[in-house]
Amino acid sequence: MGHMNRNAKQTLVQIVMLVAVFTTLMELGSGQVTFSNGWKPGKRSYDTGNCRLSSKSVRSICQLLLTELKQLAVCEARAVLRSLQPAEDTLSNQILFSGGR
Repeated sequence: MGHMNRNAKQTLVQIVMLVAVFTTLMELGSGQVTFSNGWKPGKRSYDTGNCRLSSKSVRSICQLLLTELKQLAVCEARAVLRSLQPAEDTLSNQILFSGGR
C-alpha cells in the first residue's frame, strides 16, 4: 500500500466508507416482522392501557397556553413601543429645534 497514489487511496477510503454506511443502514432497517390474526394487536404488542385525556385536563392545558401567549404578546408589544419611543423623541426634538417647519 506504500506505492498507492493519492487518487487510489481516496477511492479506497470512499469504498470503505460506503461499505460502512451501507452496513449501518442495513442494520437499522432489519427487524422482526410478526403478523396477527385480524385487526387486533398481537400477543407481544405494547399494552397502552388507559391513555385517554380528560376534557378537564385538555381545557386546563389550553387555558395555560393561552395565558402564556397573552403574556408573551404583551411583552412583545411593550418591547415594540420602547423601540419606537426614541424615534418619536428624536422627531419631536427635530420639530422643536427646526422652528416647527
